[in-house]
Amino acid sequence: MSRMVRIYFGYTTRNSMYNLYQWQLRKDIQSGVYKKIYAIIPLFDQEYNAVIRSRKIWPVTIQRIQILWVERPDNKQYTQAQLKMFRTRMYTNYPHAVFVQFGLLNEIIHFQNRAEKRPNFEQDMRINRELLHTYMEERFALKPAFRENMPQANVVYDVKHTDEELIADMNKSCKARVKKSLKSDITFNVAPGEYYDEFYKQRIRLAGSKWFNIITPDQFRDLMRYLKENQCGEIFIAEKDGELVAGSICLFDQDRIIYLYGFANRTFQKISGHHFLKFKKFGRARDHNIQTCDMLGAAPTGYPEHSLAGVSKFKESLGWTKIEMYGSYDLPLKPLLYRLVKWVYKRRG
Repeated sequence: MSRMVRIYFGYTTRNSMYNLYQWQLRKDIQSGVYKKIYAIIPLFDQEYNAVIRSRKIWPVTIQRIQILWVERPDNKQYTQAQLKMFRTRMYTNYPHAVFVQFGLLNEIIHFQNRAEKRPNFEQDMRINRELLHTYMEERFALKPAFRENMPQANVVYDVKHTDEELIADMNKSCKARVKKSLKSDITFNVAPGEYYDEFYKQRIRLAGSKWFNIITPDQFRDLMRYLKENQCGEIFIAEKDGELVAGSICLFDQDRIIYLYGFANRTFQKISGHHFLKFKKFGRARDHNIQTCDMLGAAPTGYPEHSLAGVSKFKESLGWTKIEMYGSYDLPLKPLLYRLVKWVYKRRG
């Protein structure tokens, strides 16, 4: 058994992002803005916010329950007993539920992106994550989720450092892009309200080229209204000659800033506007006594085919710490229906 496998099977600790998906602000946005149905569900002697998702497939109602940011206890016997009681309780309280998806925050390993990685590091990370999947299924009947709703990894930046230190921590290509963008006459600002519609249009363009879903126009307007009224988020933009080069929505949580989502205008790809925006955002965060910038999701190391691989490559190029977590696992409550739902989802892509 390799050293990394021992990390998986040994004591696990809460990582620096603990409570992100159980954060009250996230619950308010999900329930108040996106109109998702929430419930409080006890597990492992804690209470978790859970999203109840329902779909009527005549004449059957299909439910899945999503509990993200759960910490699996280190005690194997205790975990098994708790999950057994949990499954029985779900049968009783949610008779239409087909499966429960857990987002497990337990940390596998974290490392600095700038550090020299040993040969075969990515391959070993993949092998060990697959061994972890086998372990979780054999010991706890938890299957790797077929639909990933909580990322398996994340990148966090320490923004207390000076601009020079931040640049020094980037990889060679990223350093060159940031330095080039700083000479390209781009401006950085907090977006005024009249820019919101253009930001949303750019998100639609990006979604069309990358094949991902986005919130509706009404949800977007409600989100921005909520963030402004509660002073807990902004849109940051990079602009050149009156056109938006890049933009990102960020949430504020005490001494950290959390990247929600954004876009980069391909028309300005040669001047690296996205790199400029991130770099300037770090500086602004530092000026407002922010300690860290949480990038909210990256691909697991060793999975170049992962849907977040391209985004992750950009995030990691900026340096600092990558955190590898257990990620999303499903607990089937109705095995036959679960397999059918999984099959339909994969056929639909």
